[in-house]
Amino acid sequence: MRLRMWAAAGVAVVAVLGGGVALASIPDAGTRVFHGCYSTKTGALRLVDPAKGKKCAAGEKAVSWDQAGITWRGPWAAATGYRVHDAVAYRGSSYLAVAASTGKAPGANPSSWAVLAQAGRAGQRGRRGPTGRQGPAGPTLLPEQVAVGVAIPDVLSKSSYVLTSPREIAFDGSHLWITNVNGNSVTEVTASDGSLVRVLSASRYGFNGPFGIAFDGSHLWITNHLGPSVTEVNASDGSLVRVLSDHGYAFSDPIGIAFDGRHLWIANAAGNSVTEVNASNGSLVRVLSDSSYAFTTPIGVAFDGRHLWIANQNGSSVTEVNASNGSLVQVLSDLSYAFVDPFGIAFDGSHLWIANNGGSVTEVKASDGSLVQVLSDPKYAFSGPEGVAFDGSHLWVANNSGNSVTEVNVSDGSLVQVFHGGTGPTGIAFDGSHLWVTDAGGNSVTALQGG
Repeated sequence: MRLRMWAAAGVAVVAVLGGGVALASIPDAGTRVFHGCYSTKTGALRLVDPAKGKKCAAGEKAVSWDQAGITWRGPWAAATGYRVHDAVAYRGSSYLAVAASTGKAPGANPSSWAVLAQAGRAGQRGRRGPTGRQGPAGPTLLPEQVAVGVAIPDVLSKSSYVLTSPREIAFDGSHLWITNVNGNSVTEVTASDGSLVRVLSASRYGFNGPFGIAFDGSHLWITNHLGPSVTEVNASDGSLVRVLSDHGYAFSDPIGIAFDGRHLWIANAAGNSVTEVNASNGSLVRVLSDSSYAFTTPIGVAFDGRHLWIANQNGSSVTEVNASNGSLVQVLSDLSYAFVDPFGIAFDGSHLWIANNGGSVTEVKASDGSLVQVLSDPKYAFSGPEGVAFDGSHLWVANNSGNSVTEVNVSDGSLVQVFHGGTGPTGIAFDGSHLWVTDAGGNSVTALQGG
């Protein structure tokens, strides 16, 4: 089991795919190594690309780490087989596996083990001084924070963040944006260190039950399910671009939203329709509402590169739509899919994963909509699953009723592990190294190690 913790006090997305932003070689191609610089004064971390000549500035320290991370295996055991990146404790020191081995004790086999932390010498014996007063409790740190040496809080819950029933969350490449459904606000946080950037709450933003959120490469789009409206915000400075609220958009309890590279697609839960909007200027493209789409309380929306997939919570179905012209492809509703209150939906590059609020996750092929499998075994601990996100190899599911997050291998649907904690996790997003989980009941956001 990997040593990764979710603090019991609570930080939970719908992944926004398509229309991607060009990225540099981070992490390094082939080695998958990240390079960064962190401030020796503030602990703030930023990623850099040495291949493009980027270097650390004065007052910063260079660090690098492998994307695979470290898997803590506890005390070394002769009968246990160890793999590269495993870490163990042995005779007071800790060691990192640099080659696969079995029965090769750390310390005596440097070709298999590298020293992580060397045991210190015993101090000289003498009289013990008086016991000092108990100091204040220190912060809870994730294992990767200790390894990298930067302070990424595992829980964001300070009053300054103004987290009030945080719902969904989106990543813009450097910052996280969190919708506060009961606070009529949006909180912006730096992904590298969890520091607060700003809270958007002025009346001009038109926030009224802000729920879903999507990033289009330069702007954020927030659905106001009580508005009913959609707010567009500049990611660069949080300034307002516009609020869409004209009757022609047919917004009716807008909740789910996805970006396809050119347009936004907004699911109207109460209107049983989907509204398509131009991201370039906010103009209306069309409203899909014909009965053939079988929209019945549409909630989650995901884009697979060609088509939109919409989860119909009260229809126990998923609708597939052509992004090019809004035409219907098909409606998945056969009992074999086991759709029960389908809510969140995510795309992993070839398959769709649909979180059924009834207690399961359905995997579907994007190429033809055929069923792959339904995950429902009690070991997954699915209980009111809502938010789902893909981190490149694993699927992460936020269990709103179970106060947990489940990690699943997308290659075969096998369980990795279940993180317990928080109160009502709902949304979840991946920033390239961490999963950020909104804890709606605990008014907090938790960071978990991904990848």
